[in-house]
Amino acid sequence: MSAPPSPLSRLFARLGQALTRKPPQSPALKTMRKLLVRLARPLSEAELDAAVAGPFASLPLPDDDALSAEERSALLELGANHLVGLEDPFQAARLACFCGTLVEGGAPATLVTTALAERLDLHSQTLCAFLDEVGDDVREVEPYRPDFPDEYRTWQGARLLNAAAMTVFCRDLAGRVAARERPGFVARIARIGDRVQNGVYVDRLFACADRVRFVLIHPAQARGFVLNASAVRNNFHLWILLEDLLYQDGRLHDPRAGQAARPRSRLRFFEPYAWHNWPLALSSEAGSLYGLNSPATLAVIAGELPVILVAPSCENEPWPGAFAVPLHDAHQPQVDVERELTRAEVDQWLERCAAVVGIGAA
Repeated sequence: MSAPPSPLSRLFARLGQALTRKPPQSPALKTMRKLLVRLARPLSEAELDAAVAGPFASLPLPDDDALSAEERSALLELGANHLVGLEDPFQAARLACFCGTLVEGGAPATLVTTALAERLDLHSQTLCAFLDEVGDDVREVEPYRPDFPDEYRTWQGARLLNAAAMTVFCRDLAGRVAARERPGFVARIARIGDRVQNGVYVDRLFACADRVRFVLIHPAQARGFVLNASAVRNNFHLWILLEDLLYQDGRLHDPRAGQAARPRSRLRFFEPYAWHNWPLALSSEAGSLYGLNSPATLAVIAGELPVILVAPSCENEPWPGAFAVPLHDAHQPQVDVERELTRAEVDQWLERCAAVVGIGAA
């Protein structure tokens, strides 16, 4: 008879079993893996028609209400790892939209922004190449389905992919900035923006100014600031945010405008908004800080930073405050003071501006 195993041998045996045993999977993770298996298979034409009519009707989906924060993040990370590699662009759009719901539920948007930017880039390349073939006037893609099957699937998935893009990129400033750096990305998004469902919102999102650094000077007070602006839609929007940040005279400044210019406010300030209280003038030939141009296009003074001068004159030209309503509840417009300039720095900036044509009126 062989000797019974020693206590030490039994201990090592149990440790080996523990190390080789697969960790138990949560029901949500099991369901997510089933979902990924389904999405990895390209749809037949009949399945595609059904999926366009009801994108999630036949898919196994984790119970969103039962997910913990850790499970939600784990599912999102798993989805992000598969998003770019899916063969069928409509299946990829379905997965992107599900990832968007996880972000809406509280999972960090940063887990999926890189993969979603790549998928969105592939999507825009496919559709722009399609427009190159058939012309930019196309609005209905069904007649082209037999000759452009992949393009048809990409077009039909646009509403799902764009919904995910809004949810995710509104929440991730760094992700938006990185996506814009992809060659040709912003131009392609703009080209297809008004042609595919939800595309115009993604176009507007990436047209916003992020991490714009500029100088604002009040010559009469000899004061100035270095400012940073993000999630700003246009110069109207920047104007209101600047007023709300730096001008607090209740006799002239209407606080409703500042509230309406930020999300998560039920206030919608659609009345014409008189901008006589803080007229600004851009110190260059580009004209005044007025209109729907992006603050990212502000002219640069002396090759360094854009400069805005507070003009001494008072204007009274109303414009609709609806121009400055945020795009999305998760899109956080902000203008932050990096630092206040010293008097010497203010004088130096004014000297630089004095050499620029057209600033005399400011």
